[in-house]
Amino acid sequence: MKRAFDRIDSMKQGRLGLKEVDRVLDDLSYTESEKNCVLDTLDFDGDGTVTHDNFFRACQSGTVCVTKNGNTEGVEILTDPGDMEIMYEFYRRLSAYMRVKRQKEKEVALLMGQRWIEDEELEEARAAKEALQNVRGPGMPVPGEVGLVDSTKGFDDIIAAAGDTPVIVKFFASWCRKCAALKPKYNNLARGYGERVIFIKMDVENKEARALIKERAGVNSIPTFQVWKEGQLRDQFVAGASIPAVPKALAEMIDKNLACGFSLVDEVAEVGESNKNTVANAAAVALDYEENKPLINQDAMAKFRAAQAAKMNTGRRNPFGK
Repeated sequence: MKRAFDRIDSMKQGRLGLKEVDRVLDDLSYTESEKNCVLDTLDFDGDGTVTHDNFFRACQSGTVCVTKNGNTEGVEILTDPGDMEIMYEFYRRLSAYMRVKRQKEKEVALLMGQRWIEDEELEEARAAKEALQNVRGPGMPVPGEVGLVDSTKGFDDIIAAAGDTPVIVKFFASWCRKCAALKPKYNNLARGYGERVIFIKMDVENKEARALIKERAGVNSIPTFQVWKEGQLRDQFVAGASIPAVPKALAEMIDKNLACGFSLVDEVAEVGESNKNTVANAAAVALDYEENKPLINQDAMAKFRAAQAAKMNTGRRNPFGK
């Protein structure tokens, strides 16, 4: 029943609108009187919504079918055997309906060549993520993920809470192609370091944090990557023309600032072909680079930019300008 509720709750709000339930009842070919009984039963509070608790309370209730009668008591409990049978049948048919719907979705996904994830796997992943969110406390990025920071206060809170754990900051912009090209590599590095390092990113176009970005961090080019530790800026790396070389250079910079003796560069070097499913694999992908193999054709890109500039009377504003 929990899975059924979660699947009907497509907006993940923790409550269902009666229209959402009504659509399911239509799919189950309920008559209007049967639909009214089910909807009234589920809507315990009479507010037009079905909460998670209401949904399961109706399922577990010994007296079934709650309807409004307009008196001061507000609710009348009916124990008519026919009404009870309607609700028992509703939960039975709902379970069967959800199984069939899930199977159809699986068939469509497989036909389209997409990976299918079973409900059990999703629940395990959610539970694991919730557990990880408790590792560092509220407001801190989940280990293995990159957190987006959009304010000076948010930045300061993370730096303060991190203590002697290195915080890696990526300064980027939505229009920066090099930043976009490095996004999956940066995410892979976060997974590779796990709880040993905190990874965050900040948009240089963020007006609220401009003083931090320009003055305290001293960023004047993007993408720039910095290491902050114990409240201080310890190191930085500005990505150059060779994008494929950036991940390993970043890992080397991070390794130098780790006090735990862990080295991702060394770890990846030891990953063989037989260990492609190890935790280090994500980082191994991030560090898989070729110095002499540019990610894009630099000449073609230069021509493209020149053509774009010719179309525009003004160039792009420099976010680091005075």
